[in-house]
Amino acid sequence: ISSVAKGEFIRPGVYTLLEDVIAVDLGQGYIFRTRFNECWEVSPIFRRLLYQLSIFWSIPGVIISGTCTILIFTIDLEVGFAIGWGLPFLWVILWAAITVVVVGRWLKSQQRKAR
Repeated sequence: ISSVAKGEFIRPGVYTLLEDVIAVDLGQGYIFRTRFNECWEVSPIFRRLLYQLSIFWSIPGVIISGTCTILIFTIDLEVGFAIGWGLPFLWVILWAAITVVVVGRWLKSQQRKAR
């Protein structure tokens, strides 16, 4: 969020997450941030992909967290503990796999268009 100038719209959650993790945690720094921002600025297709991925991750995330919260407080402690830890992990693994496939297809289609 700090990469966005005052008064600009905040970018989607996936943009912010990718920018932070790759630039900071993976040590890619300012150069990555600059190039990532350039892609965002010039490519409506890239922006649409990141918006779609943000929705793809956020809506089920809210549903999973709400479901886990309800279950944790309404069922047996041990079962609730297992569901509270297991369900989110299973969801993340499944969603990550789907994301890899979707983004891979998107990248291939962009490469074909660029030729």
